[in-house]
Amino acid sequence: MEDSRQEELEEEVNATTGSFICEICVESVSKNKKFKTKNHCVHHFCVNCIAKYIETKITENTVKIKCPGLDCQQVLDPISCREIIPQSIFSKWCDVLCDNYILGFERSYCPNRNCRELVVNECGENLKKSKCPYCEELFCFECKVAWHAGYGCEEGRNMRDGNDILFGQLVEKRAWIRCPGCGHCIEHRDGCFVITCRF
Repeated sequence: MEDSRQEELEEEVNATTGSFICEICVESVSKNKKFKTKNHCVHHFCVNCIAKYIETKITENTVKIKCPGLDCQQVLDPISCREIIPQSIFSKWCDVLCDNYILGFERSYCPNRNCRELVVNECGENLKKSKCPYCEELFCFECKVAWHAGYGCEEGRNMRDGNDILFGQLVEKRAWIRCPGCGHCIEHRDGCFVITCRF
């Protein structure tokens, strides 16, 4: 009972003096040094304490930085914190957020030796034939090599010759299919769809 009465008295004093008690350093701080957040959190922190708190969380690579208030689940907004933290910390926070976002998706690096950019499958679909958005080279997202037109991933890994690639492109262009028995290419022009392997 005494604790709640003491808190009420402190709030009355703080209201008249234009200050508040920071919940981290537990010191009386002027209201112009109060951290203002855009979320619905009602906790009171001074700018210096919250800036140090954010810096500590960023060095720990914490992605979602929650309000330091006890049992508070509100997440701090990087944009509302931008003014109170150093630019290097803000940049690192943005990098950590981006890395976390990308880690949730399937990703691959472009196999083109002159590119090697990260390509992310944001659609979540089962990708095979992909086009690098940077160098615009085609590649297989599944086996992470240059596009092996007309060949499956296992066969594509064994291609050694430029002629293999050209033949694969011809197979893809003409929509030939491979015989499941012998692996030879077959072109169906007309007639019955039942094809018997000759080998």
